[in-house]
Amino acid sequence: MKRLLLLLLFSSVGHAQASFEALDSLSVVVSKWQAMTEGTTYKDASGQLQTLSFPEENFQIWFADRMASKAVFKKTGDTEVLALTENIDLSKATGISVSDNYFGVAYIQLDFPEGHLKTQLYENGELKETVGVNRLEFFCRYGALDPNKKFYFDLMFDMVYALCNMMKVEKGLTNVDTIRTELTDWNKLSAAAFLAKHPNSLMATQAKLNLKEAEKKD
Repeated sequence: MKRLLLLLLFSSVGHAQASFEALDSLSVVVSKWQAMTEGTTYKDASGQLQTLSFPEENFQIWFADRMASKAVFKKTGDTEVLALTENIDLSKATGISVSDNYFGVAYIQLDFPEGHLKTQLYENGELKETVGVNRLEFFCRYGALDPNKKFYFDLMFDMVYALCNMMKVEKGLTNVDTIRTELTDWNKLSAAAFLAKHPNSLMATQAKLNLKEAEKKD
């Protein structure tokens, strides 16, 4: 995946606090691209099929405290559930990966430590339960191209990766030089070599998946 866009982005952010404009513009795009999967069906990690729909603002980052919120309606049979996750600290993300394509729909999976995320599940406007989760799904069209002939899932990966690292830079958990090196190595190293050099990278999760796929083909 080419990440010249991200290199430019991080060059502008540097070690300063990310601007409201940068956070807002990225979160708006993520929200818009998720909404493009409205009415489609996806297969979750357990293999269950669910039909997607979204509120107008399905993903936001609140500038004051830098926390994010995410909302999605998932319908199975006659039951539709609103899954609402709030107080998401993107700096705590530990991994990012792309799901398999299911009839033109995919999702970017963002992993978190156990205990960090709480998702509220609503049916007919009534809170049914609050569950602990360790991943978020950012939905997108898989095979479709944007006006610049780039895949939406590739760009969604970039945007989510960028948001997480902007928050990590702010908190001193990483720095721009480290991110630049990771991006350069991602494009030139094998999955095994990338994992050996960057075991703690967000992209290490995807590198492990790529390595497994390569081993299957051998």
